[in-house]
Amino acid sequence: MILVKSKPSIFLLFVYFGLLIIMVSCGPNEEIVYYDNGNPKTVSEMHQGKREGLTTSYYENGNLQGKILYRNDEENGRATYYHQNGNVMQEVDFVDGQIHGFLIEYSEDNIEKILTSFRDGVPHGKFVKFFPSSGKPAMEGIHEEGKMVGTLSYYDREGRKLRECYFDKNEISTSCKDL
Repeated sequence: MILVKSKPSIFLLFVYFGLLIIMVSCGPNEEIVYYDNGNPKTVSEMHQGKREGLTTSYYENGNLQGKILYRNDEENGRATYYHQNGNVMQEVDFVDGQIHGFLIEYSEDNIEKILTSFRDGVPHGKFVKFFPSSGKPAMEGIHEEGKMVGTLSYYDREGRKLRECYFDKNEISTSCKDL
C-alpha cells in the first residue's frame, strides 16, 4: 500500500482558522478592574459585555474579598465574602439578582453572628442572632414577607430563654412575657 501525502487545501485552512476565531470570540473573557496600586480590585468573567460566571473581588492589599456567581449580569448562585484575615464573613444565595435562601454572617473568629432566611429579596422565615463570643442564640424569630410575626425569643449567654414577645401580622408586639 502506498500513502500519498497531500498539502491541506487553502479552503480547509480558512475553515480551521475561521472556527478558531469564532470559538475564541464567543467564549467568556475577563474584565479586570485595578486599584491605584496596581492590584486587581475585581476580576469578572464576561460574555457579550455582561458579567457571566464568577466575579472575584479583592481588598486593596490583594487579599480575597469575595466570590459571586453571575448570570446575565445579575447575581445568581452562592456569594461568599471574606474578612481581611481570610475567614468567611458572609455566605448568601441569589436568584435573579435577589437574595433567596439563607444569609449567614460570621465574626472574624468564624463564629456565626446572624442567620436570616430570605425569599425574593425579602426576609421570610427563620432568623437567629447569635452571641458573638459563644455562637449561642441570643434572639430568634420568624419573618413573614419582611415583617416580624409570631414569637420572638430572647436568650441569655448560657442558652436559657429569658423572654418571649408575640407579634401580629402587622408587626405589632401584642404581648411580652419574662420567663
